[in-house]
Amino acid sequence: MSLTDQEREEIIKHRVEQSSKTIREEDLLIENNSLAAAVNRIYYSIFYIISALGVKHKFSTSKHKQILGWFNKNYISTGRIEKHYANLFIIYSIKEWKEIMKYLLSFKRGCH
Repeated sequence: MSLTDQEREEIIKHRVEQSSKTIREEDLLIENNSLAAAVNRIYYSIFYIISALGVKHKFSTSKHKQILGWFNKNYISTGRIEKHYANLFIIYSIKEWKEIMKYLLSFKRGCH
């Protein structure tokens, strides 16, 4: 089933709102030293906004690896977005997330 332009705009608006709401949650979580949950909210905020971008270009999926592949192919590989700006979203393996959390928690404990 193909979406009308109006349906597509409504989905985009909803995902942008989700992204904004999620990033506001991240601020509160950081203030309350809930760093693991804050990293999760940052990731999802990025996922929602990239999903909105995908819908704008008639690409839609709920699968994180598929939207990542689409984003990489259309924005990172083409140089439209510099790779270092996309690094947070590209990190998707459990091992990498655990390493990031250990690093962030070390700051909280004063190890750096």
